Amino acid sequence: MSVIELIQTIRNVNVIEDTIVDYSQTDRNQKLADSLGRVDVTELTSEEALNLGFGIWDEETNLHLIPYYLYDFLEYGQELESISGDTRIVTPEYKDNSSSNYIDSDYRFGCLAYGFRPKE
Repeated sequence: MSVIELIQTIRNVNVIEDTIVDYSQTDRNQKLADSLGRVDVTELTSEEALNLGFGIWDEETNLHLIPYYLYDFLEYGQELESISGDTRIVTPEYKDNSSSNYIDSDYRFGCLAYGFRPKE
């Protein structure tokens, strides 16, 4: 499955949400990430990212912010940049606020405060 197909599947997960009613959203997303895989957003072009709901924080720096719906699906090992300029590596502990690589799940206008710069 390509990165775009994976993201489209994750994005459309609400269609099948009713079949997984026994789980919290976090548990459901963990089960989906385990079965579908995780997303390396750095593989996307700017056009692909924008079509999938990413936002541009700053056109000069070309920082593309990650949509909140992908928070639970980030692939380990990729480097993300925050709107304040600091970087984090996505590790299995990225959701643990005591981790040095903690990535906050707070979002505004549908996007996290973390993103990437497409290589195009």
